[in-house]
Amino acid sequence: MAEEKTIEIGLAPPHPSKKISISLPPGDPPPYPMGQRPVTGRRRPRLDGPIKVTGRAAFTHDARKAGMLHACVLRSPHAHAKVLSIDTAGAEKMAGVVIENPKKEVVRYHGEAILALAAPTRAAAEDALRAVKVTYDVLPHTVSLAAARKEGAPLVFQKAVEEKRSAGDEPGEATKLPQTGNVRGPKNSGKGDVEKGFAEAEGTLEVVTTTAVQTHVPLETHSLFAEWLGDTLEVQASTQGTFSVRDELAEVFKLSKDKVIVKAEFTGGGFGAKFGAGDYGVFAAKLAKKAGKPVLMALDRKEEHLSAGNRPDSWNRVKLGYKKDGTITAADYESFGTAGVATGTGTGGFVKSAYGFPAVKVAESDVFTNLGPGCAMRAPGHPQGCFAVETALEALADRLGMDPLALRLKNDPSEVRRVEWEIGAKEIGWARRAGISKANAVAAAAGSPLRRGLGCAASIWYTFVAPGSQVIVRIHRDGSVEVENGVQDIGGGPRTPIAMVVAEELGLPVEKINVKIGDSRYPFGPASGGSVTTGSLIPAVRAAAVHARDKLLDVASKLLGVPASEIALAEGAFSAKDKSVEFRKVCSRLSGETLVATGDRAKDYDGADTRLFGAQFAEVVVDVETGVVAVKKVVAVHDCGQPVWKTGVESQIRGGILQGISYALFEERVVDERSGRVLNPNVEFYKILGSKDTPEIVPLVVDFYPGKNNAHARGIGEPATVPTAAAVANAIAHATGIRPTALPITPARILDALGKVPKREVGA
Repeated sequence: MAEEKTIEIGLAPPHPSKKISISLPPGDPPPYPMGQRPVTGRRRPRLDGPIKVTGRAAFTHDARKAGMLHACVLRSPHAHAKVLSIDTAGAEKMAGVVIENPKKEVVRYHGEAILALAAPTRAAAEDALRAVKVTYDVLPHTVSLAAARKEGAPLVFQKAVEEKRSAGDEPGEATKLPQTGNVRGPKNSGKGDVEKGFAEAEGTLEVVTTTAVQTHVPLETHSLFAEWLGDTLEVQASTQGTFSVRDELAEVFKLSKDKVIVKAEFTGGGFGAKFGAGDYGVFAAKLAKKAGKPVLMALDRKEEHLSAGNRPDSWNRVKLGYKKDGTITAADYESFGTAGVATGTGTGGFVKSAYGFPAVKVAESDVFTNLGPGCAMRAPGHPQGCFAVETALEALADRLGMDPLALRLKNDPSEVRRVEWEIGAKEIGWARRAGISKANAVAAAAGSPLRRGLGCAASIWYTFVAPGSQVIVRIHRDGSVEVENGVQDIGGGPRTPIAMVVAEELGLPVEKINVKIGDSRYPFGPASGGSVTTGSLIPAVRAAAVHARDKLLDVASKLLGVPASEIALAEGAFSAKDKSVEFRKVCSRLSGETLVATGDRAKDYDGADTRLFGAQFAEVVVDVETGVVAVKKVVAVHDCGQPVWKTGVESQIRGGILQGISYALFEERVVDERSGRVLNPNVEFYKILGSKDTPEIVPLVVDFYPGKNNAHARGIGEPATVPTAAAVANAIAHATGIRPTALPITPARILDALGKVPKREVGA
């Protein structure tokens, strides 16, 4: 039966909080009270650090077994073509080669899979691929957002396409939408009376922004190692979803889920493209079945860029109705984007959720092109939408002669983010902004090329939970403690916060907790996407640890001769009044060899706003002679409920910012429109941020008690990426007086906007 409980929620002192009444789910411990805790909420080294830096952590690329084969995929060199014939005779003659040929009839993008084969070595597999002869009938293609939208453009699909979603997408129903030519949509949404809002406005402002495709570039490329043990398929996968890979392979091979074992203890990065087995994983499993041998399929960098997913590009138009005091009365937002042969390019989430705009109309459309499929990528749609809205707000501040931060505060009803704006502005030195503008004017008059600028932008993301997440804590008679969950580690280091929560409840050192993850035979764990992992898993961990502690207290009560309610558990001992007994001694009195406690992720109860807020500030220096931008400092103020492991939270914020700077200044997929081929599918010419481009980053986490679960736990994977590019762009605008409206903001674009690129005469 649910228990009524009064809890305190809101910002920690000195900020005001409030008390609410909740129905505590049966078996769930009450939430942490406000105040400092002995273990969680602090910084500490990561538990898996030593095995990672010494190379002992085994990733999928490291998989090796005697007699194993190495697999490769034959991919289309054309953007669009009929496959007339596939001659595999040459490859079949080679020793040890196994081929899986699905007999594809049409390819729709450069890099689409035709067939896969495996051989005793990677080199032998590549030789075999070269021996396969494919005859194509090349068809017309379209590879740009603008060209694909035109009437009469070559069709990517001959019939309507339905949307497919992954675990990394913002939740929502995949609705049926109209499709005309290559355009699917619009998908309409919004809130309030937009016509009334514009009628009440004292002015309007419209801005159009564009963003380029951003590819994922994880440290470890997509890979899967497959082996059949009788009728059981065992795989090691570089994945963001241990259980989603299991479920997909079980469906493909018509197996019960217990006949597919997926291990994903260590994954070398994943930003939204690694949820399922993928065609490469299915190929690996089929080849392993044919060969009767283990098979490793590991994509190379070119394949990763062409076919493994990307953040879609976008064209965004935002029209704001406003009062002269800076109040926004309405927003009309329209977006088009291409995810190649996929869907899911909407960018309207930010304009609907970030600020307190009373009336918003959104129309989002997908545009199909003959390019590799887009997919979820760290806050899908939100960096694009944030760039559009924050650019418009900055332009409006200029028009009204307002301080850009004051304009945002005028339209931001969030008490949490208003505190974040205040903290961030103080840390970046926002009060310097007017002085910086004067210094830039002096520098220009003196002929100095360097200009400094400050910019800001808001972040918004949401609290998502994976139902069914479950954790088992095992305490053995020798005092050792194990925690089990099938969640994967994609680099965020979940072992450490899991161990911290259990250690706190059991009064033990964190190093004494043995965390076992990354195996589908363990209890269900969430996929790592949408900032869902922490909020789904940590409350279940705490519930299991509390249940285990309560069982130990019953044993200690008999040893100490006092009620369990009077016993304190800390520093490896149970204590009551003048008596104490060591943890190991209590464990030695267990009735069985092992005490087992299970914790389930209870349903959220009523509490604070489910949104995750953030405020970011950027300081840049621009060389107006070369167009080169140096980001000097980023201040990021965020809330994520109660952070369990502060070091990990700050690391996630830093990583999101670095990815956002890279998106703002460097990353751009280049496609030849005539051939339809991607020209820079590598990490030499597809530019990403490097060590010399890394600024000072100041992550600041606001102490917040949202009161939705027993640990006040929320994720932080997405939020820092959302506003980074917009804040950098606004800082560039302050520094130079030009307003960037296209990402990436390259030196050439800056010089062009400054009028420093000489115009070539026709025929010159």
